[in-house]
Amino acid sequence: PSGCMLTSLRWVCSPSLVKPTEEQYGFDQEFTVSQGHPAVLSGLAIMTNDRQIARQAYAGSLQPRVTASSTYTSDPEDMPSAAVDGNLATAWISGANDTHPEIKIRWHGTRTVKRVTVVRPPSASVPLQVLVTGSGGQFRGGVVGPSGKLSFSPLRTDSLTLTFTPSQLPVQISEIHIPGVRPLTAAGTAKVTFACGHGPTITVNGKPVATRATGTVADLLQGRPVAFVACSAVTVLPGRNSLVEPATDPRGFDVQSVLVDPPGQASLRGGATASPAPVTTVKWGAASRLVRVAASQSSYLVVRQNYNAGWQASLGRRVLQPVRLDGWEQAWLLPAGTRGLVTLTYGPNSTYQAALLGGLGTLALVILAAFVPLWRRREPAGAGDGGVAAPDPQPAQFGSAQFSTAQVSSEEVSSARAGRAPSAWHPIVLGQGAVGLGLLAFLGLWVGGLPGALLLPAATLGFLAIRRTPDAGGWRWLAGQWLAPALLVVAAMSGVAADLLSGRGDSATVMTSLTSTGPQVACLAIVAAVAAALVQPGRPERRSRRAVREPAVPDLAVPDPAVPDPAVPDPGLTDRAAGPAAPGRSS
Repeated sequence: PSGCMLTSLRWVCSPSLVKPTEEQYGFDQEFTVSQGHPAVLSGLAIMTNDRQIARQAYAGSLQPRVTASSTYTSDPEDMPSAAVDGNLATAWISGANDTHPEIKIRWHGTRTVKRVTVVRPPSASVPLQVLVTGSGGQFRGGVVGPSGKLSFSPLRTDSLTLTFTPSQLPVQISEIHIPGVRPLTAAGTAKVTFACGHGPTITVNGKPVATRATGTVADLLQGRPVAFVACSAVTVLPGRNSLVEPATDPRGFDVQSVLVDPPGQASLRGGATASPAPVTTVKWGAASRLVRVAASQSSYLVVRQNYNAGWQASLGRRVLQPVRLDGWEQAWLLPAGTRGLVTLTYGPNSTYQAALLGGLGTLALVILAAFVPLWRRREPAGAGDGGVAAPDPQPAQFGSAQFSTAQVSSEEVSSARAGRAPSAWHPIVLGQGAVGLGLLAFLGLWVGGLPGALLLPAATLGFLAIRRTPDAGGWRWLAGQWLAPALLVVAAMSGVAADLLSGRGDSATVMTSLTSTGPQVACLAIVAAVAAALVQPGRPERRSRRAVREPAVPDLAVPDPAVPDPAVPDPGLTDRAAGPAAPGRSS
């Protein structure tokens, strides 16, 4: 895909014009033949190396040589030579992040230069500071205004390097005029030949194939394909064969198509052209389609979309054989005499719909669970205070000299409270915490890279600190049940804002923050809040401002006058074991 387009006035180049495709990074295809044979390999490719284009298009020792520190796109209309080609319809544009772009022009012979003219497009004619450097290290400088003229003290040189300090990026230069230096000239119809071994880099079944290419100067300058052919016949093996061009061709070619045929002119002549027959569409949906066909001879039912193994075609109970046409197109083989309704179905759609419904159902359950209060299980009296529930003392058995009294000392109560849970500095607790933080760091690294690996454990520790602090004040809402829905809304609104701003030319940093960074940070915060809630369940409650008085523990060592001492017998009672009760008294 090209990043430049020709308007009524000039060529316009921008990375936003490039629409990425599945096949723009290299060429990797497979094909199957029934019998092995030697074959002729040919095809079409586009030259993308701007230096190679300039070397071929502007050949000759008397032509200036132009280089630059960066370019806005990789298209030939944007290369540095566009600033010295005498054509105002083309322009050199510096890289978007090149804060001090420079362009160097070298010519044959030494001459005296005391002025230059820098022509820029009307939309980029703001004042531009420039530093001019000669071949001997001489420095001149000034500011280029709307007229583009810059005069300075004369200097003898065979090259000029113009370094710009722009107030806005990128820098756009349509033409640079240097007195006495002729602009680049190119014959558009002149033939360009790349010798054997200098064509596109291609391997067949893992073996490199030497190629040569031919085209015209206009093909190179305008990004049109040039023809290439293998220097010798290639061997095609029976069965599956692979043909690969690397993602980055070291020779600067981008392969568009390849033809592999047996040698001889007969193999290059196509058969009789078959006119496509119309197909009647009965029903056409996203995952289910119904068409009516009538094929008197063996034919293909073609749908102009990328081949996908999930699509199936059936005629009644007969399943049609899927075929990939031209390396990408969806088709099915129709035997001769096929008539009737063909049903096209996308098999994975049912699984996809079930996953969507399952996800929506799970989301509904999560939302419902968020509104259901989690009642804490009631604990026995005294357990919540860290004390122990003492068993009820057995009642004193009258008639027995032995009495049992449950006595719990303050030391025993303190030891029971201290033994309720292990200390936070216990080795087991520390080990569990380290493992948990390690898992959180791994999850953050997987989702958000190194920043996520640091953010997720830190946020989890922060939520834990809030949940463990009853007097958290205004920070209590961070540990509440509304945090996750609020962050999900923030992430969704961030995506909506990115869609609204996508056509207004906002910077890449802003768009990346809205579409990627912001939603990722929000979702990591949700994960941290959930992790903290799993470690410390329950909502933080404020401690009452009033001091809660603990019930006084009676000192069992001091006898209570209101409670009879079991060691002193009651004079009104008679020990049943001492003998029978006196007559007239009830026991």
